[in-house]
Amino acid sequence: MFEKAKTVLIQFLLSAQGSLGPVVREDEEETITDRKAREEQAKATVLVERHGIVPSGLVKVLKEAGLTLVDARSQVRTNGVGKRRMLVTFTFSRDLFVARHRREELAGNGLAALNALLARRWGNARVVAFPGKETLRVAMFTGYVESPRDPRELTDEEATSCGFVITRPRKKKKAA
Repeated sequence: MFEKAKTVLIQFLLSAQGSLGPVVREDEEETITDRKAREEQAKATVLVERHGIVPSGLVKVLKEAGLTLVDARSQVRTNGVGKRRMLVTFTFSRDLFVARHRREELAGNGLAALNALLARRWGNARVVAFPGKETLRVAMFTGYVESPRDPRELTDEEATSCGFVITRPRKKKKAA
């Protein structure tokens, strides 16, 4: 799936705000005008959508497709009802030039920040394609699910090709 993409954006929508370290650049907070312009852009086509995933294999899949981490950014956004969230975006590309010092910084601390987010269990994940562009977006959202992973992972070849591990939440034990 990622072999034909020139750029892949990995995005996490986090409810908590905070720093992910100096390697993740902080953009200006999104304004209402920015949000409306973004929402009016062409709709993306959903290629894969899964629930209860751990995207731990995603970086390996992207590297095998010839993509390299070229940027890491965060931006505070406010939705239509005034709730503030932080969008963290890691950009992988096969064409973009990155200065040597930034490349080294991203290879170390950038991948560490990304891998920390990829180790979590997320409620929802979506891979989408933008019309007329060679860009794919992988979005993890609705927070991460607090329940631990069930050691019995579900078999799903399409999700595995995206680097996702599909899991079931463990059933809560009844109190005695």
